Amino acid sequence: MTIDRLRLGTWNMLRDREDGQVRGQLEQLLTDNPGLHALALQEVRDYHDVLRKVDGWNWYGLTDGPRGSDQNGWLVREDVQADRVTPMDLGGDGWTTVTGHHHVGAIAVGIRLETWLHGKSLHLPVSVDWRHGRPVGPPERVDDYVTNMRHLMRYRLQHHPDAQSSLTMVRQRDRYGSDHPLVVFTVTRIGDQHGLLYVGDWNCRPGRDEGRFSVSWLGMHARMAVGKPPNAVGRLSGIDLPVLAR
Repeated sequence: MTIDRLRLGTWNMLRDREDGQVRGQLEQLLTDNPGLHALALQEVRDYHDVLRKVDGWNWYGLTDGPRGSDQNGWLVREDVQADRVTPMDLGGDGWTTVTGHHHVGAIAVGIRLETWLHGKSLHLPVSVDWRHGRPVGPPERVDDYVTNMRHLMRYRLQHHPDAQSSLTMVRQRDRYGSDHPLVVFTVTRIGDQHGLLYVGDWNCRPGRDEGRFSVSWLGMHARMAVGKPPNAVGRLSGIDLPVLAR
């Protein structure tokens, strides 16, 4: 039987941590949230081995490709139907990291859950902030951020123009707090329609992303419902986001 109400989560795992620490925290999150069906994860490059060994869950992520292409993925409970796992190139020519390496442009990981929800786990360029309605930061990264937002808008309009559903988007809290709590939310199917979900770490400060190419801009131009969970540090945040008929 198809699951029409999916309980999902998004979590930035943060890089450069010990496997044991990550494993323990992940196991605790899953124990504390027994109703979860799937997790959209970011910054997973160092943890693919950990994620493959989570009992009762299947890991879907990219392992081949240039630096930065293996950052996102999905951890799905083994009794949840998952297919159509594909990379989604968000455009952009990448940027130079603080260590002098080239990082490819953002690549999201797409998946279809329970035959009706098309989810995209994404992580937009770091070090981009918003001031006076404009994105600011290192030029290479701002340029990619703008390209990513344009691509996400075009994808929705070109690939799902006739879908009788809105698109729901969840933005994780920003990187300026002291930790990254798991954000939990639900997406509910309406009738027999499908949904599209952009979910992940947008790397922008809540309340300051108003303007062209912002999360709010994308929601307006792509006709998406924008979900912005509470941002209290260390608190488990939850929002209910139905996929609504147009």
